[in-house]
Amino acid sequence: MNDEGEKKAHSFGEISISRAGGADGDPRSEATPTTEFPREVEPGHTAAADIGETASCEVVRPAPPRRGANWRWSFPLVALALLGLYAVAGFVILPGMLRSSLVRWGSQQLEMTVRIDLVRCNPFTGRLVIAGFEAVPPGKNSPILLGWREADLLLAPSSLWRRALIVKSLRLDAPVVHLVRQTDQQYNLERLFPWLPLGDPSGRPGGGYALHNITVSGGRLVFEDQPQGKTHLVDELSLTLPSLATIPSTVRSTQQPGFSARINGSSLRFSGGAAGAGPEGTRLGFQLQQLDLVQYQTYWPWPVPGLVLRGGTADSTLALVFHGARGASRLTVDGTVELREVLLERGEGQIVRLPEARIDFSADPWQRQYHLREVTLRAPEGNLRLADAQVAGLGVAKGVLTAALPPAQMSERTKTPAEGEVGTVRQTGLRLDRLTLEQGRLILLSGEGAKTRRDELRELHLELRGFANQAALAEKSGPREPASLECEALSAGGASEAALSLKGSLDESMRLDARLSLHNLDLAWYQALLPGLAQAQGVTGRGRLEGRLSSRAGGEGSSGLHLSEGDLSLTDFSWQEERWGHAKGKELHCRGLGLDISGRRGSCEGLELQGVDLRPGPAAMAAMFGLATGKGKAPAREGEVWQWRMQALDIRDGRWRLPLPQDQVVLAKRSSAPAELLLAEVSLQATDLLSGRADGNNFTLSARLGDKGQVQAAGAWRVGGGENTLQLGVKDAELVRLKPLFAPWLRPELSAGRMHLRGTLAFPGARFVGMAWLEDVRAGREDEARLGLGRVFASGLAATMVPFHLGISELAVQQAEIVLPAAGRDQDLPAGAQSFFYLPLPAGGGKKQAAPTISIAPVEVQRIVVEDASLRMPAPMLREGLVAELAALQGSITDFRLRKGARYVYDLSGRPARTAAEAQVVLRGEGNLGEGVTRGLVEGHQLPPVLLGEMPEIGGVKAWMDLSRQWPEGADGATVSRIVCRGLRAVQPTSALAGALALLTGEDGTIQLRIEEVPGEEEPPPLAAAIARLLRRYSVKAELSPTLVLAETWPELQPAREIRFAPGGSTLDESARQALNGQEKLLRQRPALVLQIRPVIDALADRSAIQDRLQREADAALAEENRRRELLRQERTAAELKRLTSEAAKRGDNKAITVESLPPEPPELGPLPPEPVVVPDELLQQLARARAEAVRDYLHHDKAIPTRRIVLDAAVFEGGAASVRFGVGADFARAEFKEPDRPAATD
Repeated sequence: MNDEGEKKAHSFGEISISRAGGADGDPRSEATPTTEFPREVEPGHTAAADIGETASCEVVRPAPPRRGANWRWSFPLVALALLGLYAVAGFVILPGMLRSSLVRWGSQQLEMTVRIDLVRCNPFTGRLVIAGFEAVPPGKNSPILLGWREADLLLAPSSLWRRALIVKSLRLDAPVVHLVRQTDQQYNLERLFPWLPLGDPSGRPGGGYALHNITVSGGRLVFEDQPQGKTHLVDELSLTLPSLATIPSTVRSTQQPGFSARINGSSLRFSGGAAGAGPEGTRLGFQLQQLDLVQYQTYWPWPVPGLVLRGGTADSTLALVFHGARGASRLTVDGTVELREVLLERGEGQIVRLPEARIDFSADPWQRQYHLREVTLRAPEGNLRLADAQVAGLGVAKGVLTAALPPAQMSERTKTPAEGEVGTVRQTGLRLDRLTLEQGRLILLSGEGAKTRRDELRELHLELRGFANQAALAEKSGPREPASLECEALSAGGASEAALSLKGSLDESMRLDARLSLHNLDLAWYQALLPGLAQAQGVTGRGRLEGRLSSRAGGEGSSGLHLSEGDLSLTDFSWQEERWGHAKGKELHCRGLGLDISGRRGSCEGLELQGVDLRPGPAAMAAMFGLATGKGKAPAREGEVWQWRMQALDIRDGRWRLPLPQDQVVLAKRSSAPAELLLAEVSLQATDLLSGRADGNNFTLSARLGDKGQVQAAGAWRVGGGENTLQLGVKDAELVRLKPLFAPWLRPELSAGRMHLRGTLAFPGARFVGMAWLEDVRAGREDEARLGLGRVFASGLAATMVPFHLGISELAVQQAEIVLPAAGRDQDLPAGAQSFFYLPLPAGGGKKQAAPTISIAPVEVQRIVVEDASLRMPAPMLREGLVAELAALQGSITDFRLRKGARYVYDLSGRPARTAAEAQVVLRGEGNLGEGVTRGLVEGHQLPPVLLGEMPEIGGVKAWMDLSRQWPEGADGATVSRIVCRGLRAVQPTSALAGALALLTGEDGTIQLRIEEVPGEEEPPPLAAAIARLLRRYSVKAELSPTLVLAETWPELQPAREIRFAPGGSTLDESARQALNGQEKLLRQRPALVLQIRPVIDALADRSAIQDRLQREADAALAEENRRRELLRQERTAAELKRLTSEAAKRGDNKAITVESLPPEPPELGPLPPEPVVVPDELLQQLARARAEAVRDYLHHDKAIPTRRIVLDAAVFEGGAASVRFGVGADFARAEFKEPDRPAATD
């Protein structure tokens, strides 16, 4: 391999390797060790693994047998060929492979683009140079995140057969790192961390490594902190390290540790020397004085979220020790840290203040092992709200456990990666020889504002010895002994001083096992730490607690703090909690107490209560009786609710207030009574509540309900074990005490009565099956609906509490007194049920309820039997014509359900009070609660006439009324009322009302009326008002014309309203006689009717007819008189002519005598002139009376109608036709009636 002029350094038969210079002419080749290739050795010889020094070996082999001339030259040729291949592979092929491998590694593992300017390799010297390396993230104009100008490595030959990275020297020139802490607290180069030499050798990709004589010069680090908005610059960085190794190596390290850099413009320089003691190594020591911890807290792994460091300084004396033993080289940190005036805050106030703390430790970053030899905390002080105490404690524990738990219990981020991903770092090993807290002081705050309480835990002492977690490297084989733990403190809160003691052990998995003792504890001060009482109010009392406190890490529901073998005693205690209720008592003792604090579960083997006053809340009711929990004002979150189990319960001399389920029954302040049942003198004994007993009888209860009521219960009870049944008996229970049970559906408030109950009570659901009877029940006030029950017996009774429902097969009611209240408008009897019951809407009714109501029918009765009851109604409730009070009411009501729109069937009968014995009322039909009766019939016989109160102009002589009201009747759904009255009289006999009554009163003396109400019309008036309005309308029509009344009441009769006469005439013709037949029939069938005949004179026609007749008579008399006078004149003229002729003859006058010569006629013989006739009114009056008398005479003589029933009225003058009109009057005094036919008696 040397030049031809040089002498060859070897000969056939032996190999000789000596120190040689570099083959590539590098000026640094003189300092570069020469690699000698291994060869076969004979027994007794040792080959050198690394050549830090020059080594030579000779091997003498026997000469091979000669086989010919060709074999002599074959060995050199083969050697030359192999050497050429090796040189080509090392100088040409290997650099290209390294370049492509680094580019692919950067793309796949780092997800960055890798650029390399030069890769040079010398296979003979083991020198590797990588120049111009740059790793850039994808994208344009992206900065260089990782790079260097040149990396020069000198590899040891043993790297080949040991398959490990063994570097004799490493020089890194001008490295550049751009590190970014992102807003999600992640780093941009996190994928590179497992590949760094600082990683765990067991988790780093590839084999082990040994790096020696490390030199870094001209380095530059840019750290960009995005959450803080700051950028830190480290430049002019120089670093020398003797070695970093994870496997044994004999390469000599000649470098001394050193560090220099300029950090944000400030220069920093360290240098080291030989280790003073222990294994061989080099120590780099330095000190940090007055280090401000606040400035660097964001870069520390902080275990508690929300805990902020507000102040503190640190003085430290540290040493970096590089161990170069014959094994793997290690880097350890050893030293002491002293903290002063450390202030931590969380939430509103400061959490803890450490005036002084000292930590003596050593750490091995390569192995992630930390050894705390001694930790001392002197006089720490802190304040903490009790509501946040568990949160703060659990947060600290979680931060510590994150590093202590084994890999199987790590979070998702530290789980074993999937195939193809890089490995993860190993868990942190922690050893603590001794932790001491001396003279601690903790202030606990509870309450808000002016009610804030302040409690002081003083003389707090804590000592922990010999703790090591699972990841800590054991110094000896065998299981580790758990660490000892001791904690003591005194509390100055409350009325007296309380003492706390905790002594036990803590193992490598942070599992606690200790005895806890709390004495003279004030419950008011520590309620936030007590199970289930954190949200309680009014907490008072003192307590004592002893037990075994342990903690373990496990699956869900099993991790956290546990208390077992506990014994709890409380005296003079009280509290109020929304879900668990109210408790107050003298003594409470729980033996066998167990608590799962993180799972919020508790158990008690035996609970004894003495002199307690209990009001269970929804959660307690659910735990005891299986009732659904209700909704409170602010329901607690699921994680805040404690679940309790107990094996035995013993209550002596207690008071038990059982609340009603608020989810199903909303009282809406309907009753003045509280929404609870009060049981006094309670004595309850229950055993084997979790497992049950073979004989099935492990529960007994006796209590007093009210003044005289007794409650007895016995049976089998098992918590969470299916159905539980009790035999329940209640005797002489005052209904006043049971108001909450009736208030949701009964409107009148109970004021008196007793209840007896006997049957079986089953849980869950609080279902009761049996019988019950009530005695002397009274409910309601004077101004509202009132109810009185002499005796009520319910058979086939079934009741549930959630939802509340009461079902009864048959309800027998005896000696009931029912009083309906006055209403703003008229009501009918069946709709009066609304006066006694709250009617909830049916499910899915669609209408928004104005007030809270129960969701289903609370009461369902298959059949109600009523005997000897009375019913009193207000004056407006008269639509059916009932009187104000019914007595001797009896009958039945079937399918009765208290729900708006529910249908039921009724059949009742009764006698009106204070009336004749024969009076009776019958009620039949089908009702709809809330809407009245949909189909029904009301019959009343010989009832007092209700219209007497409506019409003061009507009186009565032994009057009574029959009623028949039926609905619906007809296709249009109308309601028809038929009323039969007898004995009604008008106060004024001559009034129009009297005539109307006479028109309506038949031969039997009864009046029959019909009133029809059509749906959709205006709201009908009460029945009495409707009758009064009808009679007044009839009186008006009767005054106008009786036929108008008869057209409605007797349409088939239709008598003539008037009879017409010829003008000036008074003679009845045939048609007039036929018309009077109707009047005759009317008079005969209406005994009290008086017919009024009123002649009507047509002044024009009658006067003209009479005048014509009289004029004709006057004209005839005048003509006769004029004829007589004409005869007299003729006789006189003849006599005068004769006389004059005689006288002329006597005178001898021959002159002719003519008529003209006669003397004038006397006036009395002259013709009379015609004169008009004038008709006087007297003639018309005479004509009118003649007509009325003609009608009267016809009815009297021809029809035998008594003249006392025919009255002639004065004539009236009207235009139109001459006639006689008919009116009506009344004469009840002389009327003769026959007895009416009575209806058959109703079954």
